[in-house]
Amino acid sequence: MDIYQPKWISLSGKEPTVFPEWLCKTAYRVKRPETHVILMTNGLLLHDELFECLRSNVDCFDISLDGDKPAHDWMRGEGRFEATWKTLSHLAKCEGTKIGVIATAVNSYLPDRRWQPNAILSLAKQMNEEYGHSASISLSISLYYGQPHDPLLLTKQHLEFLIEGLLGYDLPIIFLLTAHYSHMWGEIIRDLKLNIDTLEYEINTGVPVLQVANMRLIPFNMFENQAQTIRVSNQGKVYVGCNHLSWDDQTELAYQIGDLKQEPFEYVLRQFVNRLHPVARQLDKVPYICSRCEHWESCRGGDRISGLYYYGVAKDPYCPILNKRDSQ
Repeated sequence: MDIYQPKWISLSGKEPTVFPEWLCKTAYRVKRPETHVILMTNGLLLHDELFECLRSNVDCFDISLDGDKPAHDWMRGEGRFEATWKTLSHLAKCEGTKIGVIATAVNSYLPDRRWQPNAILSLAKQMNEEYGHSASISLSISLYYGQPHDPLLLTKQHLEFLIEGLLGYDLPIIFLLTAHYSHMWGEIIRDLKLNIDTLEYEINTGVPVLQVANMRLIPFNMFENQAQTIRVSNQGKVYVGCNHLSWDDQTELAYQIGDLKQEPFEYVLRQFVNRLHPVARQLDKVPYICSRCEHWESCRGGDRISGLYYYGVAKDPYCPILNKRDSQ
């Protein structure tokens, strides 16, 4: 069916390797020549048999690490870092395997009194020493997602600190500037003197990429055409947005676009793509103040999906300009 042409499919949510048979069958069924399949895992159960079952249908294994050993073990449990690092080392020896280590930056402090983003810089240094020579291994930096005004959210200064601290390695680094931080992007470009004119789009996926030394900055809101993530829950509910937006049945109704117990997936996608579903029509409506804003070209309306989720209105709840206007 022509409507079903996703650029990438992420097999994620809690820990998918806990269900190895289901995972192998799903990877086989969703794999297509034009689709990039990603497995997000902690790596603890990704042993030889399961890896061999998956490797022909998974394009990239994304291994989660929450910083260096002290940071990761504090978050996940004693000994977990070494176990995950062992899996990473094994995958690195398998020819043709694409590996992405993904670490999430959070504005918080660890029990050893270090700021958590510093633990990510420590991880980057360790990975560079071990795998800086390997083009098949990269480090991806994701950014904490939380409710508006959550103290764990990062500031513009924090993002600039991370970007500058990760430059200069041989290790390929991907910095994922997700939608809820997009209102900061214009000022980050200015402060770090980035050349936005060098922004390019990947041929296969359309992903916007600003290459700065060893780093690929991915500003999610700068897709040439509006890009949407579709999530399917274990219960067969279909939502717009990633699994970070999962909360409870009542709030999820705000961005639910289908139920596979009642309608085929193809029908749900067609309704959304053709703007026949009210959620799709809401997301198309950009607040007037956004279209007149000096940051429009870098922000493009910000995180409107979260606005729909938190307040039932498709406007960015993280944007200080919109928040100031609403409070007046």
